[in-house]
Amino acid sequence: MYMNINKQLLILAGLGALAVGYFAGHASVFNLQHSPAHIEAIAVKDFQEGYDTQAFRLFTNLAGKGDKTAAFYLGQMYEFGDGVAVDRQKAVKWLSVAANAGNSGAARQLGLLYLDGIAGVQDFAKARKWLLAAADTGDGTALRSLGDMNREGLGAPADPVTAYAYYSVAAIKGNGYGTTMRDKLASSLSADQQRKGQDKARSIQARIDAAQATAKPPAATTKNKTGAAAPSAKPGN
Repeated sequence: MYMNINKQLLILAGLGALAVGYFAGHASVFNLQHSPAHIEAIAVKDFQEGYDTQAFRLFTNLAGKGDKTAAFYLGQMYEFGDGVAVDRQKAVKWLSVAANAGNSGAARQLGLLYLDGIAGVQDFAKARKWLLAAADTGDGTALRSLGDMNREGLGAPADPVTAYAYYSVAAIKGNGYGTTMRDKLASSLSADQQRKGQDKARSIQARIDAAQATAKPPAATTKNKTGAAAPSAKPGN
């Protein structure tokens, strides 16, 4: 009996030591004993493993120092309520920081927020601006969303030919919704309109190719808990 009790105490002590070591490791992060890239890697790992509170603290610290990847994650955490209460205005704030720094995932998320108006501010001009920025990187969700905006005439007169073009490129990128909408819209277009749409699609694809040719090699990506593609620290249909 006593042996069992001692064994249980040893197990508890071991777990306690692990916990102390884990949080001590995070305390050292805040003492800046690691490089920013290492801290970012810890934050991403915490987020992916469900340690939202710790991840939120680390991302907040990093984003305040200008880390665009941290700002992207922080914006998504505010948007979806991971480790913090949902606050769409703060989501817009941090996604804007990341998007302005060139983070394409943040540009997509920001465009969708402005398009849907769920942040309390619906602004089709801003939605179009940020979705275009993300679309130029080949983001399938941004491409099909621009198809929707052109088809429905959101922020500009309806343009089914341009909508067809964006759906076509989204389909090339493997976006199922884009494929469905391209085929559905094709039935309402004349042969001449379809040819013009295909020409526009080639122009859009050429713009994407040119942007990718001049861009730095992309970092590896991983799916975060929201389902959006997020850059890993070594983000959709």
